[in-house]
Amino acid sequence: MVPLGLVEKQTHRCTRRAVAAALGATAVLPAAVAAALAGCAPLPGSGDRRADKEPVTLRLVWQATEAEHTMAVRGPVFEERFPHVKLQFEPSSEYLVKLGVLFSSNTIGDVMFLEADDEGFFGFWAAQGVLTQLDPYIRRDKYDMNAFFPTAIEALKIVDGKIWALPYKAFMARCGLFYNANLFQRAGLRLPDDNWTYDDIRTAAQRLTKQAGTEVEVWGGGRNFGGDFSFMAVTRAFGGDLYSSDGKKTLIGSEGSRQAITWWLDRHHKDRSVALNPATANPRQLLEQGKSAFAMGYNPGDRRLIANALNPTGVQWGLSLMPKGPSGRRGGAFFLTPTGMAKITRHPGEAWEFQKFLAEKETGVVMGFPGAVSGQTSAHFGARKDIYQDPRVLNAPDMPPGVMAALARSMELPEPLGFAANFLAADVEKVLNDEVAKAVRGQVQYDTGFFQNLSNQIQLILDKPAPTAAT
Repeated sequence: MVPLGLVEKQTHRCTRRAVAAALGATAVLPAAVAAALAGCAPLPGSGDRRADKEPVTLRLVWQATEAEHTMAVRGPVFEERFPHVKLQFEPSSEYLVKLGVLFSSNTIGDVMFLEADDEGFFGFWAAQGVLTQLDPYIRRDKYDMNAFFPTAIEALKIVDGKIWALPYKAFMARCGLFYNANLFQRAGLRLPDDNWTYDDIRTAAQRLTKQAGTEVEVWGGGRNFGGDFSFMAVTRAFGGDLYSSDGKKTLIGSEGSRQAITWWLDRHHKDRSVALNPATANPRQLLEQGKSAFAMGYNPGDRRLIANALNPTGVQWGLSLMPKGPSGRRGGAFFLTPTGMAKITRHPGEAWEFQKFLAEKETGVVMGFPGAVSGQTSAHFGARKDIYQDPRVLNAPDMPPGVMAALARSMELPEPLGFAANFLAADVEKVLNDEVAKAVRGQVQYDTGFFQNLSNQIQLILDKPAPTAAT
């Protein structure tokens, strides 16, 4: 069995900047770690599966609701494969606070859950020198990184070209279009598919919108219009972006970004046919409530939420990818959830074996089918290409025909992970959301001055120094 220990910590917020300061001189820069790993000392190995090896307990520090089902099903398999290892799974509902405290106090476990943004951003923790560089292990084992989507490998190298975490789960964010097939059929409209265009979005949204006077009773469409990943997706379809490829400059004021944001604001204000948050309720929830015919810019992995809401009502629904925009791209942003190995682990060999185990195809399939009472709500699959060719995934139960195939296609989109090079993406996101919300609510005009002001505010944030152990 996998022990499910929950370690409770204080509930105050521990920011990355505070943690970096607390690490102080104990933080080792990535270059120094790389040099140490490149030395003469052999890497610890754990391919020996003898039961008479010294017992090892691996502490797994995790975000609650992310892996309870996965650990319950796959944990015993790992322990059977390595009889000397016992897994101590420590999920926490306040994981981000817990992670910072454990790193700063040098009491972090052996393997931990990381993310592609926010306080769990693997890039930030790699830069603080608290993770083990994995390139030497990959070379020693001739580990095939080509099993993963290229976007995953590219994302892992954003800090310094080296790999400090291993893919665990992943998805292409904000590129899905969910629709209520019943409403389309009643209106005599063809169902959305990957051949749709932005003109099709506009026409369908106008035809499907129902108004009573000046009030919209049913929105034709709705668009996820908040958060940095959403605006990466929105702008990329028109040739813009939120960040430059190195994360040091904002492109939110570029011509493509302005055209993209303006197009959606026009559909909301001029056509009154596309709901945008925060002026309306969550557009995905409008779809679930029958108050919108289609919801755009959501994760294809949200399929489980849509199924839970619509399947019991008998509503027929489906999923396609967002249309290609003027740039020839559909938009989207790769999101990676990797695992990290603590630099201070006393069991690096076993920790590495567990990281590889979580990256196996079977684990990646299992994690996408959490049990209803398992405590795991995340239904994203692993980051391997072969997972999305597995019949169990393509023929997932309770999913309408074509939904899982669309999910698989989304993973092939060449949309990279976007990031702020100084790890201040949360500050960027707040400014972005606050300023765009004013335009959505009609409080400001979205003219040249609006975009210039937005760009200037974001660039001021990106020009700040990154949090380090000295600041």
